[in-house]
Amino acid sequence: RDLPGELRRLAQLPQFELVVGAAIVLSVLSKALATYRPSQAHEAAARTTEFFFQYFFAVEAMARMLSLRPRAYFAEPWFIFDWLLVLSFVAVEAAAARGSPVPAG
Repeated sequence: RDLPGELRRLAQLPQFELVVGAAIVLSVLSKALATYRPSQAHEAAARTTEFFFQYFFAVEAMARMLSLRPRAYFAEPWFIFDWLLVLSFVAVEAAAARGSPVPAG
């Protein structure tokens, strides 16, 4: 199976933009709901949802990078910002895995 090729084809579909846009909106709404009168009951669901979206956006960034090639990907300021967000997620997850204190939220 040619996973890089499949990701490249996926990132070039017009539906990909719609799914990513919807994920951004849902991620923002999820974060807003988690911070508005948070309760312990919603805390685990909020962590799971945030974790899902972080991985979704990491895969999205990799698919775009494979689709555009790194040089073209990093020529776009929005994609640089996107990549920095993905790297911050990776750094936070790595720190948590090592047991280092991680800033909340």
